[in-house]
Amino acid sequence: MAATPSTEPGTVVIRYRNQSGALVTVTRLEPQGSRFERFGAECAACLDAMKWHLRLSDTLDDGRNWASAHAAECHALPQPETQD
Repeated sequence: MAATPSTEPGTVVIRYRNQSGALVTVTRLEPQGSRFERFGAECAACLDAMKWHLRLSDTLDDGRNWASAHAAECHALPQPETQD
């Protein structure tokens, strides 16, 4: 049985690894209005990103497609850990 994704803003709902092992994620964003859900996708290596609005009846196909295609092509190395 598939897990039900969280509806909380800030929750990562889809993750992919790019060619160098960095994560490309699709995240649920804070809603703005009641008709739309908001999602964003970002690569943790090259920092390329996109944001979009989905009607409640739509799926995450746009985010999944962008994140999957980006992960398949991106060769940027993961960002270095910050040292305190």
